[in-house]
Amino acid sequence: MTSMPKEVNIKVNIHTDVVLRTGNCPSEQYSEQFLQGMIDRVAQAYHKYGLTKNNIEADWLGSVKLRIDKYLETGNKEWLIDASNFIMCEFMYPRKGGTHYRATEAGESPGFIDRDGRRKKSTYQRPPTFHTHEGD
Repeated sequence: MTSMPKEVNIKVNIHTDVVLRTGNCPSEQYSEQFLQGMIDRVAQAYHKYGLTKNNIEADWLGSVKLRIDKYLETGNKEWLIDASNFIMCEFMYPRKGGTHYRATEAGESPGFIDRDGRRKKSTYQRPPTFHTHEGD
């Protein structure tokens, strides 16, 4: 019996609700507060500035850097939410030419930087795949 994906309802201050399909992912893997903050700020920005796609002057990724710098300076995590929204804007309305989306394998990841400043690769190993063959 397959378990149904877990759904988390996030209250949104606009006309719809967002439902996260988290499967069997533990709630420690994501932040509802963070995701709600993103939605709240997108709604607020719409009422202040209009449609995101019409903001032709914005440098989304440059704006991300400004907000990361502000977070590093102040420690205010709101800047991380703002940075994420600008990343979402680049995803939706890319300024970089020739963009695409392709799901990548774990081995293609650039890894992460550890607390000592060293670049690390993921140690994730995909479990073996077993195939059934006719006659087995």
